[in-house]
Amino acid sequence: MRNSRLIILLIFLLFLALTVYNLLRNRYSTLGPEMQNLALPDPARISEIILQGPLSRPENSVALHLVKRDNEWFVNDSIPAKPGLVVSFLQAAASISIKAPLPGTKARAVKKRMESEGTQAIFLAGKSPVRHYFVVSDTEGSYILQKGHGKPVSFVIPGFPGNPAGIFTAQTDFWEDVALHPLSAGDLKEVRLQYADKPNLSFSLNKTGPSAWSLTDFQGMVRKIPDKSLTLKDFLISLRRIAGTIPNDSSMTKAIELSLNQEPFAVLTTVCTPDSVTVAFYRYLSGTPGSVRPDPYLCIARSSRDRYILLVKYTDLDNLLMEPSDFLE
Repeated sequence: MRNSRLIILLIFLLFLALTVYNLLRNRYSTLGPEMQNLALPDPARISEIILQGPLSRPENSVALHLVKRDNEWFVNDSIPAKPGLVVSFLQAAASISIKAPLPGTKARAVKKRMESEGTQAIFLAGKSPVRHYFVVSDTEGSYILQKGHGKPVSFVIPGFPGNPAGIFTAQTDFWEDVALHPLSAGDLKEVRLQYADKPNLSFSLNKTGPSAWSLTDFQGMVRKIPDKSLTLKDFLISLRRIAGTIPNDSSMTKAIELSLNQEPFAVLTTVCTPDSVTVAFYRYLSGTPGSVRPDPYLCIARSSRDRYILLVKYTDLDNLLMEPSDFLE
């Protein structure tokens, strides 16, 4: 009787050991050590992120760059990113957890899809790549692969309730601080500011190098702006932070029509590649006395692509109405 119990106990322990072994083998045996540690290490070191959309969709395949400068993140090195969004993205990448490996047939099919339909995410510290992921999803789940290592796996981000592959997006409007702004994503080449009532204060700024600018006053005199000009830096950042809305109802459209019949007191033109934008500053909304409005400015932007944007005043709008001497101090 005693021997029978011992045999039963040994069989039970053997069965338990085999069960645990199979579970661990199914969980890890198909994964190399580099795939068992997918999460992004030390996210604080990351200074640039490159997101490349699906190559099978040319309209979405242009690479998007998130660049860190002076502890602030910018989209394509120009438009400020939404506050905290990139930091949250880095924290999510540092929390990536493998849900399960994929069977061979499924893994091969997913890997093939990644080459044409997946999003690439490259994290760099300085010029050195830290992680290079391929990410794709379908109705069954989200999958990730570290370039050059093993097979794709199903993954999750703890605490993230939605599709984790969705945060790996190369869509600029997802990252930009404002949905609309007076500057395109192209390279800013020139800014002109003309005052109707003070023409002697009109000027233009011209980019002469990667970070060098010159100023031309109303008489045509050209002067170099100091390389470390804080005024210039604040001015360019302010340009990219104006919140705007496209007119979508009759009252806003009418306001634009009425205001365009008036003379603006200042006109600011930005010249970029491949777009240019003109911003007109009006004293107040037509038909409404300025004294009853907390904001005395109505700004209307028109792009060279025939898009009108109604811009409203925000804290730093006054930083756009500069004078030549402000940049040369």
